[in-house]
Amino acid sequence: MKGTWLKQAGRSLVFDPTTRGWLQLLAGIAGRVGLSFLTGILVVRALGPADFGVYSLLMAVMGLAGVIFDFGLTEAAVKAIAARWSENPAAARWQAQNFFWLRLSLAAIGLALGLALAQPISTYLLNLPGQSLLFGLALLGAGATVLSGSMNALLQATNHFGRLSAVLMGSSAVGLGLAGLLFLASRLNLLTALIGLGAGTALVGFAIGWWLLPQALSADASSPLGWPGGQTLLTESPALLRFGRWLWLANIFKVLIAYLDMFLLNLWLAPAAVGFYALALGLAGRVEMVNHSLYTVLISTASALKSRSDLERYLRQGWIRSGVISLMLLLLLPLATWFIPFFYGATFTGAVGLFQLLLGVVIFDIITLPVLLLIYTFDRPDLAAWAEGVRVVTLLLLGLWLIPILGPVGAVVAKLGAKVVGVGLTVGLLLKHYGQISHD
Repeated sequence: MKGTWLKQAGRSLVFDPTTRGWLQLLAGIAGRVGLSFLTGILVVRALGPADFGVYSLLMAVMGLAGVIFDFGLTEAAVKAIAARWSENPAAARWQAQNFFWLRLSLAAIGLALGLALAQPISTYLLNLPGQSLLFGLALLGAGATVLSGSMNALLQATNHFGRLSAVLMGSSAVGLGLAGLLFLASRLNLLTALIGLGAGTALVGFAIGWWLLPQALSADASSPLGWPGGQTLLTESPALLRFGRWLWLANIFKVLIAYLDMFLLNLWLAPAAVGFYALALGLAGRVEMVNHSLYTVLISTASALKSRSDLERYLRQGWIRSGVISLMLLLLLPLATWFIPFFYGATFTGAVGLFQLLLGVVIFDIITLPVLLLIYTFDRPDLAAWAEGVRVVTLLLLGLWLIPILGPVGAVVAKLGAKVVGVGLTVGLLLKHYGQISHD
């Protein structure tokens, strides 16, 4: 009996649409991880620990700015477009047009404001005096990611995960080729890395994504995502912003959770030590792309749950999937002791232990992801914002306490502690909604 149940669970896990979509996307993300891994080797070896620490800090700025420029519109649009895509493609196209132009307009305003404040932010907040040019380039890279991210969101919302994989791999392949050329020409430095590997690859991703958009999103074949008109944009944008505002706050907090520890380390430690931690954090981030692929696919699944049996099936399949992935990731623990020095050089041996600790944080995220996405089931994006805000405050307080005492290890402990607090708060707040879902 038990063996029969396991066979049925395994069969449903492999062949359900969510898993198939996830596997398609995972293939693209795996290819992207491999290509970005090779790119990272070239960047790390060319820059060295100190400059790589500065580069990583600026890339974190780019990630944070990209989320700020988004205003929560991406996930709100994915929810709105996905709900209409199968039954009313014309309405989905209309939502896609509003999303694209609203996101582009708000990002332009944010980019202009950030460039105007480049000097004081780089000097006083980032402890990078005299680096306002590099900070400005990081912001331009964030603007380019708005364009590419919009295309990715539209492919996600319309369930074209194979095309989304092509975008991820195509832009990463161009990034690797560019990094290789710059490395061989001895021109791979902070400036060229930010321009080429930041803004350049994002623009390539935008171009590929635009080309791969499904035809049903085009009012006419020659003008996909045409301008919807200013009045239409002003009239329809509040609905996206109302839902997206909570996810916007939550996503800002998520990026702070991802990088706040590195910003704090930069206040106390030398750039080389920040570089060690940045490498470990970057490698853990590449592993976490597996979790990101699950998140991308499961949003639409969690949003469509209607009954308690659907919810229980979703959680059961989600935890089986997360458990298998986590066991596979444990194999990276012993491998880290040789692949970091081998690929990045003996000067980065200090990153080995930090990566092993951060891998535990990644596994915790993978296991807890299915239940956290129930905020979409119960239409409570505000819970995500509250939980992520508490995480940021927890990380800040623990980091200020532990980093001066334990150094980079204190940053890892603070990050894990913040995530545990956030998950506990979210689950506690979601429990009261469980009884409201139908038994049918």
